[in-house]
Amino acid sequence: MKTLLVILLIFSAQNLFAERPADYSQTFIKSCNENQDCNLLLFNEIGKLYRPSKEEIAVERYIQALKVTAENFIWKTPLWAQRDQMGNIVIRLPATGKFKNLPNQKYFGLLSHMDMVLAYAKAKPGEDVRKYFVNGVDMEVVNGWIQSKNKQTTLGADNGIGVAFALRYLLDKNIPHPPLELLFTVQEEIGLFGAAGLEIPLLSRRMLCLDGMTPEPTMIITGSQGGATGLITGVFKGEQAGTDRMQLAVTVTNLAGGHSGADIFRKRLNGVKGFAELFNYLKTIMPSARIQSVADGDLTVYNKIPNLFTGILSVSKTELKADFKSLIENKMKEIVSRFPDDNKDYSIDVQAAEYAAQTPIASQLETEAFIKGISDAPNGIVETGGDPYPHGDITSSNLSFWGFGKADSGDLISRLGFNTRSFFASSLSATANAVAKAIASPLSSLGELKVEKIASFPPWLVPSSSPLLKQLLSLKGSPFSKTYLVPVGLDPSALMQKYLDMDIVAIGPVIYFAHTVNEQLELASVSRTAKSIETIIQSQ
Repeated sequence: MKTLLVILLIFSAQNLFAERPADYSQTFIKSCNENQDCNLLLFNEIGKLYRPSKEEIAVERYIQALKVTAENFIWKTPLWAQRDQMGNIVIRLPATGKFKNLPNQKYFGLLSHMDMVLAYAKAKPGEDVRKYFVNGVDMEVVNGWIQSKNKQTTLGADNGIGVAFALRYLLDKNIPHPPLELLFTVQEEIGLFGAAGLEIPLLSRRMLCLDGMTPEPTMIITGSQGGATGLITGVFKGEQAGTDRMQLAVTVTNLAGGHSGADIFRKRLNGVKGFAELFNYLKTIMPSARIQSVADGDLTVYNKIPNLFTGILSVSKTELKADFKSLIENKMKEIVSRFPDDNKDYSIDVQAAEYAAQTPIASQLETEAFIKGISDAPNGIVETGGDPYPHGDITSSNLSFWGFGKADSGDLISRLGFNTRSFFASSLSATANAVAKAIASPLSSLGELKVEKIASFPPWLVPSSSPLLKQLLSLKGSPFSKTYLVPVGLDPSALMQKYLDMDIVAIGPVIYFAHTVNEQLELASVSRTAKSIETIIQSQ
């Protein structure tokens, strides 16, 4: 009970010192080593750091600073470490305790990624939310779960807690272990780019990935889906809105959204699909409706189910009925009601305004082509099966974002992002092609189109013959009794393309609703996972 009280005080006080840099002092390390919840203390420090994908420099510097302090005051000797050009970091720790003088020992690896996905509860469609993370994440404990304070932002437990688990071994040489190789990667959340581009030779051939989000603490993750991410851009001429038209703006925010893999099975509305369905309804009462601009989703983030949009339409003044607001609000309510796991407290705002000047809008043909493509594109679970696939999800698709509007050139520019996932490489490719074809085909004769492959990585599946897996399942005193596949992408997918003889499994604490402001980390599962990592390492 005393320990829980200390943790509650730590997290409730987070907002008082969030602007201070993360602590890497000798005093902090000493305090951490004396505290049975050192992993949580480290996670608390990591939570202060701004670390979106491609901007992980703050956490890189923190890890490097911790290393310097630890080698000066704990290890009393330099530790081997290297950072590659992408920002990936590898630190090697010598054997300790009973392993110290054993001959012919091989390195054992711990893998985690430094970046996190950003989301903000009050974000406007298309808004850059990075400014809300400059001072890190405020945290609190509610009913045994760690979350961002008042659920205002993502928590960053994916994979900040994994980084904390690994750093624990850097700080304390009194924990017995064989030689360890700590690998911290970058840009995992946007396509496993750090692991795929790793330039540092690894010595370990057995490794734990600490990015395992499991629904039960007894599970070992032995596979993850591959992923394909695409971007369809286009330039269109459009037409000018006449004086007989008005602009109609519809903004929807605070839908549930979610992780584009882990939450794709949940009954939640995809914002891109939701806008298209709402527009199709508006066409029945306002046949002249054209698209003027759209900001749907986060515009740069592929691995989230879009949960907000603003669509600005151009409609004939004569078709704008007196009760247009209530008609649109009622239709949106009906759409959301068909998604039982969604947030019924979403917000909607409907406004109409006169045009102050000439404004380009999509032509009728362009508008119809966009809506048809989005309506026809595969989204959600597209291929199902039974065990061992979680929720029956073999292959899925997510329309990630759509931005459309006037560019500086005067043309209308469209950017639509999507990602697909599958446990089978053939299905992954086929689904990505199906999405691209559905979106691009109706538009191909109307503008200049480009379909780009942003990222692609294969599925990762551990064979039943894996020595590490067999060892863990039979390990005395270990809680693990089940294997589990996750409908997400994990770094081993990319890493094992470089090291074909690498034996990796993944474990982790219980994390729900990653990539959303509802992200939660089960407090009790942190200590259980830390103990399991220790047991596994000491069995090598």
